[in-house]
Amino acid sequence: VFSSEDCSGESISTITGPFSLEEGGESVDCNSISIELSADGSGVVTCTTIAFDIIQDIDWADNGTNLCVDAGDGFNCAPYSVEGEMFTQQGYDEESSTCSELQYQLTSTLAIDEFGIPTDFSVYQNYPNPFNPSTTIEFDVAIPANVSLVVYDLTGKEVYSLASGYHVPGRYSVVWNANDSNGEQVSSGMYIYQLRTSDAVLTKKLVLLR
Repeated sequence: VFSSEDCSGESISTITGPFSLEEGGESVDCNSISIELSADGSGVVTCTTIAFDIIQDIDWADNGTNLCVDAGDGFNCAPYSVEGEMFTQQGYDEESSTCSELQYQLTSTLAIDEFGIPTDFSVYQNYPNPFNPSTTIEFDVAIPANVSLVVYDLTGKEVYSLASGYHVPGRYSVVWNANDSNGEQVSSGMYIYQLRTSDAVLTKKLVLLR
């Protein structure tokens, strides 16, 4: 693990995408990269290209100051920080002797200490509402379960999936930036968001004003 003190000075470049990754010995350009971390220490990294998605299973651990990730070649650890909705992790390339910072926008967070373990599945009214350009939706998971939280338009067409998969008990917070599943901005109007489990379907409305 390297220290943040190993890196100093001014930034010489900023890359917002696409990002090049090595896959099977070949370089692949990712239009976007998303990382989903589960409470059991597993995770998934998704590289979205023009034609397809590349998915990599990972293991992770967090000691409060360093995030350690194992993508199959052992754990690599680096310091990180969280400010608002931005997660920043520092990195160092020994071959080129260069430092880097990876920044991700947080879309889902879990809070247990503040609220305790929920007793029921619940979804709360988004805030702000009406909103522009983004809004936050919180929901409670009472028992370990597969959960989905999806935004629909008024015709019932799926617009965007905010959460999906196995969730441990706790209160979750997700952010919708008014994009559809293709990354395009949606138009103003009323939308429906629905929390679904095997035992419950909970629905609320939200309004986007541009």
